[in-house]
Amino acid sequence: MAVSDLPMLPPLPLQIDGYPDDLRENLLASLGAVLSRPPLSNHHEHAESPGTHELPQAMPSLLALHGARRCGKTSMAEFLERRYKDVVQLGFSTPMIHELNGYLAFSGHVVDDVNKADPDYRYLVQMWAQARRFEDAGYWSQPLVSACQEELARGARLVLMPGLREQIEKDAVESLGGEVWKIVNPNLPDDSRSAASRHPIERALDHLPDSAFARVVVNDAPDLLGWCRIVEEIVEGY
Repeated sequence: MAVSDLPMLPPLPLQIDGYPDDLRENLLASLGAVLSRPPLSNHHEHAESPGTHELPQAMPSLLALHGARRCGKTSMAEFLERRYKDVVQLGFSTPMIHELNGYLAFSGHVVDDVNKADPDYRYLVQMWAQARRFEDAGYWSQPLVSACQEELARGARLVLMPGLREQIEKDAVESLGGEVWKIVNPNLPDDSRSAASRHPIERALDHLPDSAFARVVVNDAPDLLGWCRIVEEIVEGY
């Protein structure tokens, strides 16, 4: 797909001419898939009431969660944020989605934390992230490190980051003294055939043994309540 094939396309803020052919073509294809359809609804979520329970003293102050799509990372982070005091959630994709939405403003499309699960939106997010990382491997990790430091300086007891996917992100978290937990859900359906699941970003840490993570948490609960109980038992055991 060529840039000229995409209607009303403003100049991309990317160094696309220097990309390998497959990266350039996949990025343009993902952009075309989104622009060729009506925008999805934009979700504005209400802020949750802050938690009231104290975290155990031994609980780390920085925690990132890694795992397959829909394994329970987001629901775990949301539970901890609702239950415990001074918990702040940061998304690995937040700076990148902000930049992407700035570019998409002309089209009416807005990617948010809810609709980014849509296959077309998710694939575009993945390709945009891969493009920026091709230009600069630390493009997304450096703003995240700064954001973590700022939240901790403001008094956050725990900074939570679900959605860790790549080694450079893992290194950044661990360089700040944080922990990376791997979430495993044996009950997930097989969606390995989807483009989003096949993307290299989703598989970048598959080669690591369980011992490379501070903790491996198995989400074998039959429902959300059961999963929250598993999480609470782990945290209160610190």
